[in-house]
Amino acid sequence: MAVDQLNGQDIIDLANARLAGYANAVSQDDLLGFLNEAKDAVWNVLRGLEDEYFVTPSQATQSSESYYFPALSPTVREYNLPTDLREIKFIECTTSGFTGLQFVFRAITDEDFRSLRRAANEGTVAITNNPDTILYTVVGKKTIVFADFPPAALTLTIWYVRSIPDFEAADPVDEILFPYSKKIASYAAKAIMLATQDPVQFQMWSSKWREDVIEIAQGADGRNGSDPVFVQGMCEGDD
Repeated sequence: MAVDQLNGQDIIDLANARLAGYANAVSQDDLLGFLNEAKDAVWNVLRGLEDEYFVTPSQATQSSESYYFPALSPTVREYNLPTDLREIKFIECTTSGFTGLQFVFRAITDEDFRSLRRAANEGTVAITNNPDTILYTVVGKKTIVFADFPPAALTLTIWYVRSIPDFEAADPVDEILFPYSKKIASYAAKAIMLATQDPVQFQMWSSKWREDVIEIAQGADGRNGSDPVFVQGMCEGDD
């Protein structure tokens, strides 16, 4: 099965092969539901490894794309975040003359955030005492709120953890899932066979399944290996 040909039907076929005699007992719609649940389980495991599998940059030119984030206006402080955003990792400004700006998260209850917000409410001019730092928070479904007005029209790149959308039979499956396609099929098949009949056994099996996914991730090529991390042991002479 070639990577560039992997689609929802390929994973449905893998799951049906694992279901064997159970295959006719579940509809394709129900099977797709279990497969997308399995896809989410893989996403959750890989995200927990903190290996930046799902980190992607926003862009400010194609508003129809899920990773769109508009340029900032100097008179607006609230903006919708990309629809597939789950966690902000880093915000950088790419506008010439403002590339040194730092964007720092603060809870909406933070007093520095509230003070700047109240002061800026008097007008539409940036009044921060630290022109190199912009405080922000995230509220509601996916809205980023800045304490102060942007100092100019700015283009930002938001590096964020993205979700993977549910797939249908004809949809191409996200390329990051390719090494785990068999694990997605296995999870869905086991869930169909065990989840309702023997939840305890399914829980035990899913723990082993999770370990297998981690092993695949740790053995996969292509992750960063240029900056090794060394574990500091006991030096000679230490007690």
